[in-house]
Amino acid sequence: MDHQYANDESRGLKRKKGTTYCCVPQCSQYASEGISFHLFPREKNQRKKWESALRMGKPASDTMRVCSKHFSSKDFFPSSNSTQRKKLFPKAVPSQNLPQRTHDKGVTSDEAEKRSARAGRIAKRDAASLRCPVNTETDNDTNDTHTDDVEFDEEIPCLRSILDCAVQANLADTRSIRPCCEGVTLADILSDLDTGEKCTQVNFLPLWKDEDDSKSVPCITLPQLLCTKEKLFTFTGLHSPDMLECLAKCVADIAVDSRSNKKILSVRDRIILTMVKIKQNMDFTAIGVLFGINRQTCSNYFKNMSPLLARVLKVVIPWPDQSMIRCNLPLSFDKFRNTRIILDCCEVTIEKCKCLKCRVLTYSQYKKNHTVKFNMGVAPSGLIIETSSAFGGRASDKHIVADSEILNRLDYGDAVMVDKGYQIEKECLERNLTLYRPPFLTQKKQLSREEALSCAEIARARVHVERVFQRIREFDFLRGPVPWPLAPYFEDVLTVTMGLTNIGPPVINIDKFM
Repeated sequence: MDHQYANDESRGLKRKKGTTYCCVPQCSQYASEGISFHLFPREKNQRKKWESALRMGKPASDTMRVCSKHFSSKDFFPSSNSTQRKKLFPKAVPSQNLPQRTHDKGVTSDEAEKRSARAGRIAKRDAASLRCPVNTETDNDTNDTHTDDVEFDEEIPCLRSILDCAVQANLADTRSIRPCCEGVTLADILSDLDTGEKCTQVNFLPLWKDEDDSKSVPCITLPQLLCTKEKLFTFTGLHSPDMLECLAKCVADIAVDSRSNKKILSVRDRIILTMVKIKQNMDFTAIGVLFGINRQTCSNYFKNMSPLLARVLKVVIPWPDQSMIRCNLPLSFDKFRNTRIILDCCEVTIEKCKCLKCRVLTYSQYKKNHTVKFNMGVAPSGLIIETSSAFGGRASDKHIVADSEILNRLDYGDAVMVDKGYQIEKECLERNLTLYRPPFLTQKKQLSREEALSCAEIARARVHVERVFQRIREFDFLRGPVPWPLAPYFEDVLTVTMGLTNIGPPVINIDKFM
């Protein structure tokens, strides 16, 4: 391969030590305002594409950098902030200001004029063949020439139907079509039918602002579209813009000394991004497109914001005293007035881990899948008042209750309502607590009348817990499967969803209370 370069301005220039400069031949760009430098890709195939396009002549090292002048504006991630560092798309390849070799000759002005004149002569010959038959007997050459010009001008309206068809075919960009007027020549029309600008090809409008096009469409991200209460709730699960602003203010207060303030997106946009992931469970790549950032940045925002939101919303998961519980009893708890809390366990599927030990701990015999299990405590009024840590699907309900120490927080004479899976009779007896649990069939063929009525009454009271679970499962993240890299953030997401459920509309209508 010939690697001799013409007009190599970079030769003879001394590189200053400690100064960032572009490694591309014939480019002497140093670090300056508005210029960004980019390292070669680590992926082998993409790295070879860069070396081939830039005609390096040698393998690129890990310290070589390419300036932003060698990339088009479409190679960068769109950004609303002009001061931030530009970021390239993963598949971007240098295509601008490439070095020229000695045998690469550009088109000179003389050659361009010759080509233009040749195209004009070809156009005249084509025009002569398209004319209608005329009288060939003329007095002199001058009259012939004058007749040709007149008849050519008269033939232009006949070609307008072709031009009209081309206008109809080009739905994306009509700027390449010249208006039909008396000054239009056939050469102009033929130039419009060039291979690169055929009227039949589809030209898509740019999605992001182009440096060469001042009239291009500006960048629009998802937060700008969530302008109504309904749109905000659909994407994020937040009930109002006021709630969003309140969360943003609280997060900003507790994250004063955190690195989270030095981010591209604002606190408000990062909260929206995190809630979109929790509510819609979209892939980070898709969310990155909606926010104009890459996948890894989107993932980092989620991992950084989830614990902060959990700290803010944990305060709306209270532990009410016994008197408050008694004052807010539904009618269905008329026979269970001393009930303090209703316990139930929930399982969410999770991706299978490569670690064999983790797979053993997360496999659930009940779900026949790998799950994460947690215990939730609900007051008779439908308010979530307690949540346990997350366990693997192998853990039993009894073990989770014992680990959470929820029974130690109850007072003497309180009652606990559970389902059949909770084998905690001994623990309740030791603490003088009443246990409301549906009766077992055991060896009997059927339940007695009293047991059947008791089972129905307990089920009627426990239905509110199922309604709370239904509210929580409106967040698709808790429908699973939860990606294994996000498993450490499951408890934070759980706290966020429970907090939003508590401050949302009530589960039980006001006319259903005593």
